[in-house]
Amino acid sequence: IDWDNTPLALLNEPTPWPRRDTPRRAGISSFGISGTNAHIIIEEPPAATPATVTGHDDRAVTRPRLEDGADDRLNFALSARTPEDLRAAAHRLRTHLVDHPEVALATVSRTLADRHHFAHRAVVLTNSRGALLAALSALTDLPVGTTREIVELPDATLTLGQKHPGSDQPVFIFPGQGSQWPGMALDLLHTSPAFTEHWNAATQALAPHITWNPHHALTNPELLTHPNIVQPLLWAIQTSLAHLWKTHGITPAAVIGHSQGEIAAATTAGILTLHDAAHLITTRSTLITTLNTPGAMLTINLPHTHLNLPPHTDIHIAAINSPTSTVLAGNPHHLQTYADQHPTTFSRLIPVTYASHTPHVEPLHTPLT
Repeated sequence: IDWDNTPLALLNEPTPWPRRDTPRRAGISSFGISGTNAHIIIEEPPAATPATVTGHDDRAVTRPRLEDGADDRLNFALSARTPEDLRAAAHRLRTHLVDHPEVALATVSRTLADRHHFAHRAVVLTNSRGALLAALSALTDLPVGTTREIVELPDATLTLGQKHPGSDQPVFIFPGQGSQWPGMALDLLHTSPAFTEHWNAATQALAPHITWNPHHALTNPELLTHPNIVQPLLWAIQTSLAHLWKTHGITPAAVIGHSQGEIAAATTAGILTLHDAAHLITTRSTLITTLNTPGAMLTINLPHTHLNLPPHTDIHIAAINSPTSTVLAGNPHHLQTYADQHPTTFSRLIPVTYASHTPHVEPLHTPLT
């Protein structure tokens, strides 16, 4: 082939490939000794842009991005067949990162996530190169007999675990209030018959207990601030998602829920019927708006073991979201004071007027039971 007189170039050494007005494309060929050949042409993806969905009222709704100051740490997942190999992998990765400081952490995180996962596993959560190196050193130095461990390091969390045989099925985890955003579920309602089928059944079960339109509420930011609206909506969406996954053969080994997510978990597990669950979620979310004691909730990037809560204050641990993130609840003034005392730690008041998972909600016990 006369390569000099064609627009093609045969690569035999690393060559810069600058971006131009047209997408970059590459052909890859594999020639087998037996005569079986494979060829593929790949094209670079389009530049990332914020995704939008169109609501039922034809308004464009932009998906939310991570808030400034929120926990934006990357995860770095390692796995191996044996504990010794896992520590060797950590050592090799650390050496590679030291030798190649130009490699972006996001690239490393994505590459590790796409690899095959073996039984012995470790994950580092951090957005700091130095903290990642320290965590990899800590993993390398852990005794080989240690198969389960959570190690808190400055600016990083190292979690060590082991997958057991027969545990291939996933666990469905249903979150509480706070996962909502305007425009949620619209894509699935337009494209997934299985999701829509369950959504219609769930909203029909809600109908006797509500005076608002579930489809309209999906695109109305103001309505999504009301717990008696957003909690039933999230229940309907979560159970519809679970139904969709099941239709694709994704059957959970177990289900678990936090706060209102417990009702979605019980529905998915078949413990509650749709009608019983709809009655419970609407009753619960309406009652919480009747509390007389002013309350608030605060998320803060501190381990629950490092809070040092002041004595004699109306502040309670409401939820442990992760090894380094805790939700506090209680008196609004006390929470604001506590946040002001930690100016260098990210914290955010959750937009609610009650203190869930604290003594504040004890008055709801009798009417709910």
